[in-house]
Amino acid sequence: MNGKEFIKRVRKIGKSKGLSCLVDEARGKGSHVTLYLGDSRT
Repeated sequence: MNGKEFIKRVRKIGKSKGLSCLVDEARGKGSHVTLYLGDSRT
């Protein structure tokens, strides 16, 4: 699984659970990003 597939799966899970999903590409270096799912981040 690559990064794009992971983000796609997380968005699908978030949508099914009614959670917002945000990918912040400005917070990270290179291909790293910050992913927010509801109130959690990773």
